[in-house]
Amino acid sequence: MQINKQSFFNLSLRGLSMGARFLLIFCLGKYFSIEDLGLYGIFYTTVTLGILALGLDFYTFSNREILYAKNEDKLSILRNQLLFYGLTYVCFLLPMLLIFFYDVLPFKFICFFYVILVLEHLSQEFYRIFIILSYPIFANWLLFLRTAIWVFLLIVAYAIMQYNNYSLAPIFIGWIIGAGLSVLLGFIRIIKLFKGYSLKPIQLNWFISGIKVCSFYFFSTIALKIIESSNRYMIEYWCDLKSVGIFVFYSQIANMINVVIFTLFLMVIYPKLIIAVNDKNIIEFNHLKSYIMKKVLIYSISLGLVLAALIYPILFFINKNEYFYEIVTFYILVVSNIFLNISLVYHYILYAFKKDFSLFISTTIGAISSLIFNVILIKKFGIAGAATSLLLSYMILTISKAIYSKMAEANFE
Repeated sequence: MQINKQSFFNLSLRGLSMGARFLLIFCLGKYFSIEDLGLYGIFYTTVTLGILALGLDFYTFSNREILYAKNEDKLSILRNQLLFYGLTYVCFLLPMLLIFFYDVLPFKFICFFYVILVLEHLSQEFYRIFIILSYPIFANWLLFLRTAIWVFLLIVAYAIMQYNNYSLAPIFIGWIIGAGLSVLLGFIRIIKLFKGYSLKPIQLNWFISGIKVCSFYFFSTIALKIIESSNRYMIEYWCDLKSVGIFVFYSQIANMINVVIFTLFLMVIYPKLIIAVNDKNIIEFNHLKSYIMKKVLIYSISLGLVLAALIYPILFFINKNEYFYEIVTFYILVVSNIFLNISLVYHYILYAFKKDFSLFISTTIGAISSLIFNVILIKKFGIAGAATSLLLSYMILTISKAIYSKMAEANFE
């Protein structure tokens, strides 16, 4: 019952965060121009890719180290992780100016971009740290601050003041406030948790080992982001910003399937999966694997059907014909997210077995497939082609990870 209560509370917090995110998308879709929604989508995607460059997926090494370390060693690991990010900031923040020189984003957003980028990255890292430290409720409180509370306040302000001309600037300011508060509280909680522990000397070999491990995950994540995000830039190039806006709108709604499944099951269970493999507890591992796969299949399909039924009332609320014309795109994206959830089960199995190279190969295959499908399908079919490309890529990703997972499990003793 403890896990069920925790899962319910986590889902409630994450549900509010998710609800705020999609409430924001609904408001953007209804009250902002579709071009502004497309610009927001490009900004959001670029921040996401920028976070990847700043983090280099180093958390895949450091968080696993935290999970296995003694309590007195965990603070030193966190200190080392922060030092590593300081180095990545020095290396990558300046070159990111090219984003504005090449008109990926307009120069007027440059300050918003850099402040949001750094705060969002730190906030995400704190979220992951508290998950791995088995504080999922606090982690979701941080997520709520970062993604939800400012959205609710902003929408209330819009409703009271009844703006006629909507701008993206207040959204970015609210984003900064929410992410900043979550980072501040994250630092405070870490200080309280590890008060009295001493720091160990910095060891260069630890960083070298971390870079070796995270390099596979970093390139794997790049490959995954190619699958997830390259379509937006290609849609803008071959179609227009309005098409990006429609695609982003449908993508955010379809992604609800992934968010709910991760919160309800994967976030709580995957650390236990890692421990079962580390302890060579094959009975517990098989139980957890079967449980996760069963729940993922049942609830992903159920959520997909619910969204398929709700999309028309949502579109009547938005009341813009452009969305109705591309409704097929939404249904394809729903199926795509179901396959993504299935692939995540195999992803965490490979992660637990430390099959870093297998993850890299499988995601690389999916990324190459995605680029090929995007070039062929977006040029001919627009955003419906982008959604189809995403579906085919996730299917390939799922199959390849399933094959590597079976190989890893065959040697489990």
